[in-house]
Amino acid sequence: MLFRSTLAKSGSTISFKDNTALSIGEDSQITIDEFVFDPASGSVKGAMRVVKGVLRFASGASTTKAVSIETQTAIIGIRGTILDVAADRQRTGVFVHVGQVMVQAAGNSLQLGAGQFALIEASGAPAIVSVPLWFIERTRGMVSILGLPEKPTGAAAAPAKGRATVAPLR
Repeated sequence: MLFRSTLAKSGSTISFKDNTALSIGEDSQITIDEFVFDPASGSVKGAMRVVKGVLRFASGASTTKAVSIETQTAIIGIRGTILDVAADRQRTGVFVHVGQVMVQAAGNSLQLGAGQFALIEASGAPAIVSVPLWFIERTRGMVSILGLPEKPTGAAAAPAKGRATVAPLR
C-alpha cells in the first residue's frame, strides 16, 4: 500500500512499469492499495482510494486492465482510458478524456465514454451532467501545477520537463 498526500499548490506524478501515469493534484489524499503489472501476460490489476482531491489516471500499454478507483461516493472501474477525478466527502466528479469507464454508486451503474462527465453526490446515483465550475477549477489547478496537457491525447503522458521523476512501483 502507498499513501500519497499533497499540499496546496503542489502535485505529484507516479509512473508505473506498464507506462500508466497517475497525476495527483493539490490538497489531495490518495491510497494505492494495489497495482500489479504482469509483463508475461501484459495484464494490470489495481485498486486505489481517493479520500479527497483530484487526479488524472492515464492507462499504460498493458493489454488487459482491471483497475478501480474508490471515492467516498463512487467506485470507478477503468479498462484502459484517460480520466480526471475530483472528489471529497460529499461528491465525486469524473471526466473521461479517452476510452470508457464504469461508475457505480447507490446501487446504480453508468458507463461513460470520451467527452462525458458524471456527477455522483452522497447517497445518489451517478448522473451525466454538464461539467460544473468547481470541477473545472480543481482540474485546471492540477494541470497547471503538474504541467499536464489540458486535453490529453494517446497513451499515458510523461511527466512535464523540469519535474522530478518518481521511480516506478513494483
